[in-house]
Amino acid sequence: MFLLHRVEDLRYTEIADLTGVSERRVKREMVRALLGISCAVEGKRLPWWQRWSW
Repeated sequence: MFLLHRVEDLRYTEIADLTGVSERRVKREMVRALLGISCAVEGKRLPWWQRWSW
């Protein structure tokens, strides 16, 4: 979803239609991906509650 949004420049609604999940799920996955990237760059671990899949 991250690549579809950032590289392919698709909107959340388009990604939701393409993948068959809700737009809300796409938004949650984007937040999770951005948080993971941010933590990786800073050398930190994700908090335990955000390592679980939604």
